[in-house]
Parts: sequence; structure tokens; C-alpha cells
Amino acid sequence: MRAFLLSLCGIVALLTTGCQTTPVPATASGKPEVTIKTGDTAQVKAALIGEFVNWQFQVIDDSAYQVTMRKQWEGMGANFYQAMAGNSYSSQPWYELRITFVSTPNTVRAITNIDVNMENGFGRNDKRNQMDAKTRASLQSVLDKVKVSIEGAPVAVTSVVSKPTVLSSETVRADLLKAANSGTQAEFDAYLKVAKQHYGVAAGEKLDGLKVTVYEQRGWK
Repeated sequence: MRAFLLSLCGIVALLTTGCQTTPVPATASGKPEVTIKTGDTAQVKAALIGEFVNWQFQVIDDSAYQVTMRKQWEGMGANFYQAMAGNSYSSQPWYELRITFVSTPNTVRAITNIDVNMENGFGRNDKRNQMDAKTRASLQSVLDKVKVSIEGAPVAVTSVVSKPTVLSSETVRADLLKAANSGTQAEFDAYLKVAKQHYGVAAGEKLDGLKVTVYEQRGWK
């Protein structure tokens, strides 16, 4: 019987005591979350809803600060869960996903949580958290995908090299990208000026385009 229960934990992730230990993600909430550099909460909400609709979730409640979505759990895993956590009078289990939004003028923080629900024979809802390691990773991947789709891909940073007496193209590029990714706005502007002088007029439009992108990603004015 014990061996059967252990194997069942691996199949349907009951998340009862003794089944498994779930590592907590390194986030402020302890749940999968993301902070996106935008003041448009509606844009973030619409993008996340669109992603989870592709997972067959449906919106059942939508407020200014939280969206709740539901998906029916079907198949062998659902049948095992119903047999072990309920009885013949219990309903089919379903997933309930909640996305909470915390907004500031320049950022939107989205925090996710998911439970498995099942109604017992007396009409009472039996809710169990479903934040196992695989689920956490899946939710985080969706959050990260939406972040990139809204903010754009981060500017890559090359290794930093000391500036020689005569600047090489690689040195200018490395210093510029470092300033774009982790420097101050003044440092970036200074290196951009050096880059324009080094590469000449022909590269001016590309460098101006880089400036626009970096300013948007870093939230500079």
C-alpha cells in the first residue's frame, strides 16, 4: 500500500504531507511572479489571459487587481485524484488559477497561484494547493515570456575589457553594452557619444535606435 501511495504522488501530485518537498522560488511572494516595466496593467493582464487561454483555462472572475481562471482536470490523473482525495460522490476535480496584479506608475507585478478543487458529496469545496515544482516552473515560464513580449529581449552584455590608448571596435562595443545593461544613464550617454565618434556617421541611425531601446527598457526619460 505504501509503495502504491508513493507512486501515486508522482502521478497526480496530491501534495499531501510526505509526498514531496517543493522548493520555494526565490521571489518576494514565494510564488511564481514577474515585474514588468510598464504602467499598462491592462496590457499585462490581456497578455497573461491570452497565454493561459491557450492552456484551456477560462476566465471566471476578473477584477482590477486579480483574475481567476478555471480548467477542468480530465484523464487518468483526475480519476486517481478523485479516488484518493474524494469518493464516488465527489465531482471531477478542476484547476483554479489566480493572477494577482500590483501596479505602480512604471511597473506591473503579476503573482500566480494555482489550486486543485473538488466538490464532495455534501457540496463542500475541497481545495488543495497545486504548486509543485513542475507547476511552478511552467507558470514562471509563461510570466517570463510575457515580460519579454512587452519589454523586449534584454540587451546582451559582453565581457568588460580595459580601454587601451587606441580604441578598438570591440572595446567600444563592450563598454557601450555594459553601460546599457548596468550603468547609469549618464554613463550610457557618454559611451554612446564615444561610439558615434568611433564608428562614424554611417552607424549613427543604428546607435540612435539602440538608445531608444535602452531608454525604454531602463525606464529612462
